[in-house]
Formats: sequence, C-alpha cells, structure tokens
Amino acid sequence: MDPVSIFILIVAVFFGLIFLCVPIFAALGVASILGFILHGGFASLETIPDILHRGLSSYSLLAVPLFILMGEVMARTSIGSRLFNMFALWTDRLPGGLGVASVASSAVFGAMSGVSVAGAATIGRFAIPEMLARGYRPSLAGGTVAAAGALALLIPPSIGFVLYGEVAANPSASCFWRLFFRRFC
Repeated sequence: MDPVSIFILIVAVFFGLIFLCVPIFAALGVASILGFILHGGFASLETIPDILHRGLSSYSLLAVPLFILMGEVMARTSIGSRLFNMFALWTDRLPGGLGVASVASSAVFGAMSGVSVAGAATIGRFAIPEMLARGYRPSLAGGTVAAAGALALLIPPSIGFVLYGEVAANPSASCFWRLFFRRFC
C-alpha cells in the first residue's frame, strides 16, 4: 500500500474506534500497530520495544509525567484556591486587583505544573466567579484567565520547553541557562 492510503486508513480506524467509545489510548495504540503492520509487515513490530526504550531512557523526558502529576495534584487539592486567595489579598488595593491576582496565580501555577491548560482551568474555577461577583465583565474575566493560562508555556520549566530541548537534541539545562543568561553567553 502507498503511504497516503495507509495514513487515511489509520486515521479512519482511529476515529472509528473513538466513535465506538474506545478509550483514546487504546485507539491510538491499535491505529499505531495497524500502521506498523501495513507499512512494514509483522516484522516491523520488532522495532516497537526499541522505540519505547529510546523514549523511556531519556532523562529529560522524565519531567513530563512529573509535571502532569504535579498539575493533577494541584488541581485536585486546595492549592489552586489558596494560591489565588493569597494573590487576591496581596493585590486587593490595586486597580484591577483580581485580574492581577489571576495572572500572578496562573504564572506561579504554570511554573509549578508546566501545563497551560491545567493552570487556566484550575485558577479559572476560582478567579472567574470571584471576578464576576465583583462586577468584572464576563469577557474581561474569561480573557484574563485565558491569557494568563498561556503563561505556563513561557515560564520555565515547562513541558513545551522540555519537549523542545528533547526534539532539538539540546539538553534542557542548557536551554534554561540560555533563556536566563542569553545576553552573557
């Protein structure tokens, strides 16, 4: 089969399995194994352990599941609300203090978890209702939290930064060093 037909078949199988309510990880696994078989036959399945070993033996990629774990712990406990309340108390007297508090708490949450979506969702649960109760427009409250959630990818260490370092074959520590001291190096 030509590669385009294989791709179309894999995508169709993936979405077909999703439509049948198969969990996403299983649908991805089945579609991937099907792609291996269609492209290189059953002999190509022997390369899967090597691919898994290369991915799991990378020291810098170890940070990714730990970031996800930290974000999940912070989302399920009261750390996010306490973080927002702390910044809300600190910025209460500033104009737009709750907006500043949501940006600051999202920045700290993003630096700890490395995930922008988790930061926006967690801080947004507390910040948006509080901002609406104090008279902020819904568009301003939602926009502030959404923009602040994007900070997580910009504040090192972040998952995007770690993945960039891995894909570019650049050690993550070297990337962090260059980010902070780029004018001196």
